[in-house]
Amino acid sequence: MQCPYPQTYDRSICYKSYVIRSFCQGASRQNREKITDTPCAANEVCVQRLTGNKKPYASCIPIVDLVSWRTGPAPFEQGCTNIDVAAGGSHYVGTILYDVNDNQIEVSNINYHGEPGDTPEGTASQISILTSLLFLSNLRTYMQVCITSGGYTNLKAYTWAYN
Repeated sequence: MQCPYPQTYDRSICYKSYVIRSFCQGASRQNREKITDTPCAANEVCVQRLTGNKKPYASCIPIVDLVSWRTGPAPFEQGCTNIDVAAGGSHYVGTILYDVNDNQIEVSNINYHGEPGDTPEGTASQISILTSLLFLSNLRTYMQVCITSGGYTNLKAYTWAYN
């Protein structure tokens, strides 16, 4: 995302499952925040993570590069999927959830367990996005992702690995 001079990029979010909303900050009061919406391509979905400075960063990723799945049809039940990670190096796993209207939706719980060994790699409640702890893929062959929807059913979930 490029910002008009003299503004600088601040953060971006997934406004919808197919739209990135970017924020540029001005250096002075006359140059206030500028908001720009950028659509994803038809075969992409918006995913979001936190950067090192704890600000959200969104990008459009081809759906074929994600684990695309749905939560279960029964409310309050936990649904799980697995994601393979490339051998060697350190990785994160991210998950984002959308409702039937393509809006992010908070669920009761998302948790990650590294396998083999059922090692906790991250958990959080009342969120729509979660990033795992940094993990070494030579110790893990895949990550199990579990979501407790908290009453919602058939939510769209997207999970991906990145370094």
